[in-house]
Amino acid sequence: MKPLNSRVIIAPDFHPKQIGSIYLPENLKYRDLPNTGRILEMPDGSFDFKAGERVLYDQHASNFDSGSMDDAGKPHALVPVSSVLAVLQ
Repeated sequence: MKPLNSRVIIAPDFHPKQIGSIYLPENLKYRDLPNTGRILEMPDGSFDFKAGERVLYDQHASNFDSGSMDDAGKPHALVPVSSVLAVLQ
């Protein structure tokens, strides 16, 4: 899967719990804080980060609440490039 329109696919660092078809993130009590994760895929172009790096991103820009999954059934977040806040060292 390749993201379009200046978006990146991020694998969140937290591991959500599933009840039926509803996913409940363990960090729900921290839902107003930005999230961290590893960039899986990104569009072509020049950016300050690259695929494989851990980044800090704005949680409210993510579509993770919709329960997005990749082909392997792992959770992922589709986030605008502008919502990636920092590269973690």
